[in-house]
Amino acid sequence: MANTKLEIANAALRSEITERVLVEESLRLILESTRAIPWEADAKTWAFTYVGPQAVDLLGYPLERWLEPDFWPTVIHPDDRDEAIQFCIASSKTEMHYEFDYRMITRDDKVIWIHDIVHVVTTDGEPTALRGFMIDISDRKRAEEQARRLRDELAHVSRVTTMGEFAASLAHELNQPLCGIVSNAQAGERLLAAGDEDTQAIRDTLRDIVDDGKRAGEVIRRLRAMLKRTSFEPISLDIGEVIREVARLVMGDALAKGITLNLDLALDLPKVMGDRTQLQQVLVNLILNGIEAMGGETDGSREILIGTARHRGDAVTIAVRDTGLGFEEKNVDRIFDAFFTTKPEGMGMGLSINRSIIEAHGGRIWATLNPHGGATVHFTVPILKEVSP
Repeated sequence: MANTKLEIANAALRSEITERVLVEESLRLILESTRAIPWEADAKTWAFTYVGPQAVDLLGYPLERWLEPDFWPTVIHPDDRDEAIQFCIASSKTEMHYEFDYRMITRDDKVIWIHDIVHVVTTDGEPTALRGFMIDISDRKRAEEQARRLRDELAHVSRVTTMGEFAASLAHELNQPLCGIVSNAQAGERLLAAGDEDTQAIRDTLRDIVDDGKRAGEVIRRLRAMLKRTSFEPISLDIGEVIREVARLVMGDALAKGITLNLDLALDLPKVMGDRTQLQQVLVNLILNGIEAMGGETDGSREILIGTARHRGDAVTIAVRDTGLGFEEKNVDRIFDAFFTTKPEGMGMGLSINRSIIEAHGGRIWATLNPHGGATVHFTVPILKEVSP
């Protein structure tokens, strides 16, 4: 009887072991047939203890190379290596699960993007092992880069179009220093022709010519900066200075149409992180939209007001307010959509490009109707975060 019970127990145990082996084998086949690469590593040495066979196709190295000490750090892209390792060290101490992106170098020196999903195994509160999946996201990153390049191309076309729209304003601003140069040069000629020996008067005339030449050169410099085709290059910026530069560019166009351009810039705002040219483009587009919204109307105030303020501690808000016709309240959520326009000859790209630029900066853009007519477009730009030494 005892033998019979023992045999039954052994048979049950063999069945359970067989079933567990089949389950583990099935799980292994599932893991190794997916495009995601399963892996396990020592939490202290970062050495892989297991890697799925798909890894061979990923980087071109045989599996035995993956299991060598220090393999993972050596194949991370040099520009990402320190950040990836430090992120893993910090996250493994505080998180049970985390994800991050980084680049790896293949055996034939190609660059691929990896999305790594990590689970931390702990013993007595200490990380002992790391398990996860590596997913090749190179195609997605290439698509994002292509979309970014397309956005920059559209932004450049928009800038060129915008320049044409207020060419009269630029001509007006250039005309003043050029007329000054001509007038002072003629005055200098008269002084010389009359044999005037007042060298101070001649010196003052020449200084005026130099100053007017610099003013004209500055106008041209700002124009070239806006027309220049550049990639997204965020730097530390004084947003008030950027606004004043744009105001000088469009002031002539506004005055020619009987519109007052006023600035209400908050004092002591922190520096922001942004691309000067692209933020200038956003401002120019919004100001020209405001000028167009006022059209030929003569009743009431004709004003565009640009204001700045601190926004919830981590950003600066810029607002461009006009006293034009505004827009229908039902369209408030649509005006930034691509190809949506209320203008008979509009393409519906200006505000859409503005939204793309602001979102690329990590900000947001929205519009509101003014209580007494017109509309205000607001957008935020993140402040420059100081790095502790």
